[in-house]
Formats: sequence, C-alpha cells, structure tokens
Amino acid sequence: MDKELYSTIENLIIQWNCDGHKTAGHLTRQIIEHISNVTLNTYKTLEDNGVYIHYAPEHYMDGSNLSFSIEFTKQKTQTGWYNDDHEFGDVYDTKVSSIKLAQWYLEDPKRIELIDGSMRDPEYMKYVNDLFDFLETIVLLKDSFTPLRIIP
Repeated sequence: MDKELYSTIENLIIQWNCDGHKTAGHLTRQIIEHISNVTLNTYKTLEDNGVYIHYAPEHYMDGSNLSFSIEFTKQKTQTGWYNDDHEFGDVYDTKVSSIKLAQWYLEDPKRIELIDGSMRDPEYMKYVNDLFDFLETIVLLKDSFTPLRIIP
C-alpha cells in the first residue's frame, strides 16, 4: 500500500477519533472520497473528455515542487501553469488538486471558453473570481495563498 495513502487514511482516522462527533459513516465517506480522488479511472475519464494534465517537477535542496497546467484539446486551449510552492501540499496532494481543478472546469464548459478571456468581459471577471473561490477550497496552505479579487 502507498505510504502517503496509508498516512492520509491513518490521519483521517485519528482526526475522526479525536473529534468524537462525526459518525463512522462520515469517516468512511472521507476515506472513500480520498481514495477515489486519484485513480487511473479519473485520468481515463479526463482523457476521454480531451483533458490532459501536464506536470513539471522541480527539485531543490529542500524538497520538490510539482507545477501543472491543464490542456483542453477539444477546445484547443490550456490553463497557465500553476507553479506549486507547496500551496497544494506534497506531490500527491498537488496531483489531487490538479484533477479537482480539471473536473471543476468540466462542470461548466463556459469556464474553459473563458480561460483566454478579456478583463473587459464581465463574464471573464466572474469566471476569475469563481476560479479564485474554488482554488481556496483546494489549497492546503491557506496562509501562502492570497488570490487577488477582481471587482466588476
């Protein structure tokens, strides 16, 4: 079993045990959600939708970063690079975050169309604010992530 996966599940169990208010069903759902977040089936589903996540590892004396960009081949566009400085966590968590972000885009294809939008377009401004709101939910180190807000 993958050591990171084992550690994450163990941590979920410890948190659940310490909380004392959540049901065993809640814990089970957390574990299943975590395991199902990153599977080959998820990557296959993305691929079937013309979505490819490109990763670029960077190695330093004190660790590694994993940057990513999401390509939407059917729409012939790609996000900019998310240059990870551990905001998303370790390599595993960064991959989970990249998949969640790709899935977020697929939930509303208009988001994909707006990737290369203009600040003059009110829809683009809303998209950027929605993107920042979503990124706040997947960034692990909240103190290191302070997105700008676009005020229409």
